[in-house]
Amino acid sequence: MKLVIILLLVIALLLAGCTQPVKKIEEKPPVVVPEVKNETINIGLTMDEAKLIAQASLCTQNATLVDNGIYNNVTGTWWFDISPKSPGCNPACVVNEKTKTAEINGRCTGLVVPEIPDDLFTNPLEQSITDLSALEGS
Repeated sequence: MKLVIILLLVIALLLAGCTQPVKKIEEKPPVVVPEVKNETINIGLTMDEAKLIAQASLCTQNATLVDNGIYNNVTGTWWFDISPKSPGCNPACVVNEKTKTAEINGRCTGLVVPEIPDDLFTNPLEQSITDLSALEGS
């Protein structure tokens, strides 16, 4: 009888230890996305004004502007592609509307691997044998 009571107490303690209290899940308020309105962007420089700044800057010292600019309203800059391009890069002349200055952004996309001459890595153990008759006697 004592064994049964002890066994029931052990089972009751195990069951009590295995259960966890139910946690309340807090509901977060929904995210409110502001309504996007079709508004005109207030541009401080016109494309023609920005192009004049780009043409008078170092951007055109060794290159030429190749197209109309693209305005980035987040950064307040005009971007003009320039030529010539270098391998792995697509340079642009960036005109800042606040400072009214221009600078070159290389827009390079990674490592430019130099050309390696074919004879740089030769295996000294690889030798061509042209006369097989020399080997027949050995």
